[in-house]
Amino acid sequence: MPPDAVATVTGPVAPAALGRTLMHEHRARRVQMTAHWNPTHSSRRIVPRLLDAGVTEAAIERLLVDNPRRFFAGEPLPTRS
Repeated sequence: MPPDAVATVTGPVAPAALGRTLMHEHRARRVQMTAHWNPTHSSRRIVPRLLDAGVTEAAIERLLVDNPRRFFAGEPLPTRS
C-alpha cells in the first residue's frame, strides 16, 4: 500500500468517506503483485500500516468486511453527509 493510500484512509476526508470506501490494489504493477501479494497480504502488510497510522480496528473491520459485504449484496451506498 503506497503512503498516499494510507493517507486516503487516515486523511481529513476519511471519516465521511469510510462507509463508501473499498480497498483494492489496482495500482500495483504485475512485478509488485508477484513479489509481495499472497492471500494474507492485507492482514500482514496493509492492516499493520493502517493501525500504525491510527486507524481504529472498527474502521478496518468496516473497510475489509462491512463495505465489501454491502457492495456484493447490492445494498445502496450510505448517503454523503
